[in-house]
Amino acid sequence: MAEEKKATKKKLTFRERLALATYEINKQDLKQSGSNPFFGNSKYSTLHDLLVVIRPILEKYGLFQTFKFCVNGDNRNIIKMLVRDRASDEMEESCFAVPDEATIDPQKFGSFSTYIKRYSCQNYWNMSASNDILDDDGNAYVPHKNPAQKSTASVPSSNGNPAKPKIEEGTQPTKDFWFSDDRKYLYKFQKECESVGIDKGTFWDFAFDNYKTKLGKLKAFDDIHFLPSDDKERLMSDIKNGLNQLEKAEEQPELVEVDNDGGIGDDDIPF
Repeated sequence: MAEEKKATKKKLTFRERLALATYEINKQDLKQSGSNPFFGNSKYSTLHDLLVVIRPILEKYGLFQTFKFCVNGDNRNIIKMLVRDRASDEMEESCFAVPDEATIDPQKFGSFSTYIKRYSCQNYWNMSASNDILDDDGNAYVPHKNPAQKSTASVPSSNGNPAKPKIEEGTQPTKDFWFSDDRKYLYKFQKECESVGIDKGTFWDFAFDNYKTKLGKLKAFDDIHFLPSDDKERLMSDIKNGLNQLEKAEEQPELVEVDNDGGIGDDDIPF
């Protein structure tokens, strides 16, 4: 009789243990030991900060997490995050496609893969910190055209020709470097832009519209590294020429002469 009353512990399935682990991980507070100099030294949770929280909980439920770099059926490079059962072949995966340009430079790929592992963990387990970097709708990924960013270049002069842009006296050189440390030789483009008064947004819009690498449109300032030597020389020449006189002063509309004698002819009446 005592044996019948003895409770037997139910063995949880993989899905049940995964659900409990997800619930428990989601409640944890995250440490933020990382500092992002490109966002005003704002704090963020590093991959290590996340794994310190995740691993003990997964261990508690007989689970573990790994990452895998592979190629899918469409010949696309992907990074997989795998959550596996320690005692069986059951698992669940989350995939992220890797842009082709990220695999060209090993250093860039290493940085990219760490970034993706971090965000894969944070999104899969729905983890957050109270002072996470504000959501920018993904705009940090590509320095694309920004309609709100106004050019400091001058408008056409009264004679109809574009006035050469200049930096006002006393203007300090920008501390916002457009290129990463491993592309320091590209700083010459920024320096030349600053010397003729071309701002960052104007330079990027022109380069984006007029230059391509073998992989297609530029997606970041560092992609200028992949332009052929002739194109780099041509881009530098474009800068020295005021980016083709600011695209011919943004393609000025043709002025139409108007007869201003005050008279109205029969042909002017719309009926």
